[in-house]
Amino acid sequence: MVKPIIWSNRALENKLSILKYWFIRNKSNVYCIKLDKLFDKAALTISHNTSLGRPTDNPSVKRIVVEHYSIFFTESEVAIEILHIWDNRRKQGTSAYRL
Repeated sequence: MVKPIIWSNRALENKLSILKYWFIRNKSNVYCIKLDKLFDKAALTISHNTSLGRPTDNPSVKRIVVEHYSIFFTESEVAIEILHIWDNRRKQGTSAYRL
């Protein structure tokens, strides 16, 4: 059963911050569009196959790796919620992208 996808505010902020960073860095939206489609495709894949993803320290949260990014999500009876997007190249404990 395909479950609907819900993007948390935090995940949307992560996504926007990542896309904004790459837009400013590359002075082009070509890579941003590619990344945005990649994130949306990963979310759609999760909704079709909820067994994907590796468990995290929190038993209700799973993680899927897409290129250099980890997408954290949780599954309920009715939906998949995307909780957070993390750039795996960043060091632990660092704040958001610097613009």
